Amino acid sequence: MALISNRDLLKRVPLFSSLTETQISVLEGAFTKKKFNRNTLIVQQGQRSSIFFVILIGSAHVVTKDDRGREVIFAILNQGDYFGEMSLIDGEPHSTSVKTVIPTDVLMLERQAFDFCLPAPHSLQHSVMLNLVQRLRAADRKIESLALMNAEERIIHFLKEFARPDEEGNMVIQERISPIHVSKSVGTSREMAARVIKRLRDDGMIVMRPDGSCSIK
Repeated sequence: MALISNRDLLKRVPLFSSLTETQISVLEGAFTKKKFNRNTLIVQQGQRSSIFFVILIGSAHVVTKDDRGREVIFAILNQGDYFGEMSLIDGEPHSTSVKTVIPTDVLMLERQAFDFCLPAPHSLQHSVMLNLVQRLRAADRKIESLALMNAEERIIHFLKEFARPDEEGNMVIQERISPIHVSKSVGTSREMAARVIKRLRDDGMIVMRPDGSCSIK
């Protein structure tokens, strides 16, 4: 049986079907293939890497885990699916982990080859791409909070995410805290949001300021 060339292998991956011949030529000499056993962690949530992964054969779960070890599956990846791109695009740590379900073969591209196929830095396309990655990270955090936190924990997490540092380094919410807004943002009832906000004020975690804003401790 004839061996499949790197170029032909790349052309079989739908993700690469729109690349130019020049881009394919760069990629065919820049990727490596690797086999992972089942139940193997390929990328770790909270860590950085400089590799872009494409699944050739096999399956993997995109997962997140909280401090108590509870795990939620975000997505199931199969042949042709890819991961690791968000960390390569914005340089931030992975927002989730990826773990194989069965023995899985992947293509691995290093950052330099991956960057060659991206829009030019400072272009509109690149700015839009970065913004999309930021939105995906925010969506990941929201899914994680809905799946792993109770109502009170979700409300506290939302308020801390909503707050911004002032000149003295205090975390401040400039707008009035609305139980309706909070309840819709975290997926709970308005009554629950109002009770939690009141308790946080009573406990001193939310401190109202003279200008109508509040600080979050």
